[in-house]
Amino acid sequence: MTLNPANSYHMHFKAFLDAISPDLVTDPSAVAALPAPQADRVIAEILSCACQATHASLIELGRDAAASLPRPWLLERIEGIADRMLNYDDDWEYRCLLELYERLDASLLSRLITRGIDSPNADIAEAAQDFSRSR
Repeated sequence: MTLNPANSYHMHFKAFLDAISPDLVTDPSAVAALPAPQADRVIAEILSCACQATHASLIELGRDAAASLPRPWLLERIEGIADRMLNYDDDWEYRCLLELYERLDASLLSRLITRGIDSPNADIAEAAQDFSRSR
């Protein structure tokens, strides 16, 4: 993961990671060796950046950080953490999560699309249909 020292969002994210383990910035795979509560905090922060932020730099930082983690390890954990912290009835968060999952794994994306297709929230159903058509 490449962080820009001139970007305050990046430096805040680096400080967060350094507080958990100073190795994470240079070796994102080290997250897999962390105790579960700490590893879950890393994933939650990444989801917050990628799905709840509104600044493009922060969203891309979250997506890049997620993509830098060990994929099988991340895929075992990310859905459960996303379920606990994200609002699937918020079309911004839902669309951002679709975009993140699209980058990470086709099965993960498919499950999220299926979840949204029958949503009573028209914006969520529309987002799911948009992603379903684009696949």
